[in-house]
Amino acid sequence: MKSPLYWRGLGVLYLYLSLLTQLSAQSTWLIDQPQDLINGSFQVVSPKTSNLFYTFGYDQMSFNPNDGHLEKEHDLPVFIFSKESVNIYSAPNRHQDILFLDDMTGIMVHKNQILKTTDGGAEWKEVLQLAPNTNYFNSPYFTAVDFPTTEVGYAVGTANKIFKTTDGGASWDVLQWSTSTTPYRRFSDVSFIDDKNGYALGYEVDDILLNIGIYKPMIYSTTDGGDSWTTQFLPESDHQYFDLYPTSTDTLYLSAVNRAYNSPTDQVLRATDGGQNWTPLSLPGLSIQTSLLFRGVHWFSPREGIILGSVDLSGKENHIYKTWDAGITWDKIELPQGITPAFGKVPNLNMAFTNHEGLIVGATGQVLFSSDRGDTWTIIRSGVPDIRDFSLSSTGLQAVTYGDLLLERQGENWGSIPTPDQVIAFAKGYEQIATSRTGKRALIDIYDILYTSDDHGSTWRHFFAGIDTLAIDVQFSGG
Repeated sequence: MKSPLYWRGLGVLYLYLSLLTQLSAQSTWLIDQPQDLINGSFQVVSPKTSNLFYTFGYDQMSFNPNDGHLEKEHDLPVFIFSKESVNIYSAPNRHQDILFLDDMTGIMVHKNQILKTTDGGAEWKEVLQLAPNTNYFNSPYFTAVDFPTTEVGYAVGTANKIFKTTDGGASWDVLQWSTSTTPYRRFSDVSFIDDKNGYALGYEVDDILLNIGIYKPMIYSTTDGGDSWTTQFLPESDHQYFDLYPTSTDTLYLSAVNRAYNSPTDQVLRATDGGQNWTPLSLPGLSIQTSLLFRGVHWFSPREGIILGSVDLSGKENHIYKTWDAGITWDKIELPQGITPAFGKVPNLNMAFTNHEGLIVGATGQVLFSSDRGDTWTIIRSGVPDIRDFSLSSTGLQAVTYGDLLLERQGENWGSIPTPDQVIAFAKGYEQIATSRTGKRALIDIYDILYTSDDHGSTWRHFFAGIDTLAIDVQFSGG
């Protein structure tokens, strides 16, 4: 629900045409697609000492490749994952990371907390909670954690923050944490080769409060366990989020993410000299260089790697690319399609690998598995779309989703039907739908623009695309 502040200064148009069948449609919908029972997952991890996978979303689930069983393990605390807190696990605003040292022992950074479990996730105990400094409200937030050994670990985050533990995460020491906002530094990833040699990646900007300056990517490196750090700046760019993948002491890969513009500009880069010089790698068959929104990246070796991504913010079209020659050439790997419209449409996919086995999970419940290092994938569980609204039409129950998808119940299954071209295409999706018995359709998209059709959705027109008028509700009465 939008805050009242959202409407200040705007002229609000309320469209009311009562839909008589809405209540009966709602009772049907709750039986057909119980949204509150969807086991959506936003992150998947694998313990370092086993081939199990743990997925995290509204619940914690486990997948055992040995028997192919996917099952719910534990309820997670409500504050950890919710649809309302999507930005905490989505780049470039991610304020959460999870790793498991073994099947039972896990570490989680969540906003301003560090939590630990010793029973496989049944209970997460807080081991550290930070209070904000007076200069910047999210200064205590963590973004990433890494443990090169079972005892030594590092956590990084906003406000130039690096913390270290030497007792398996029971206590944490501050290596650095700044109150400066001019300039401001933020880390998005930390990765250690061993307990002494590691890297932290992030950016520097001249003034974070006034949003002044170009984002300057930076890499911190240490050879003494974080006692001292060397800073290297990469060429200026619009990328705000970085993940690092050291495959040896010399060969490093990083993914650079930008979510600020309509066209994806994510990139993958390679260094073969310990991070002194970086070369962008190109993915084939895309409109611009590496124009893929990264959902998951994994490197098996200095030469073999795999990338999962989508071609727009809505996640409408997903691709996997794999290389065996250090990113010089890439092969496109087909994903299973046709099981449900949700898989090809929803964002927030995540991917993880053990040695040979990999898992892809999604926010609407889909799970895919690979037993051959990502060369082929099978569906373990199909997902359902992120439903925002529904209506009972003359041809059946219809529903709209976030992610440019209009569904219609067809017998026992759901099928997708055409949607209008959205006026604003930065991110796609619809919030409301209304239908009539005579074939009229009306949609309100996520930008509060109204679309109407008089011919069952064959042709559409739009209204209220200006900044001073918004559509907030639409219903039909009569025919």
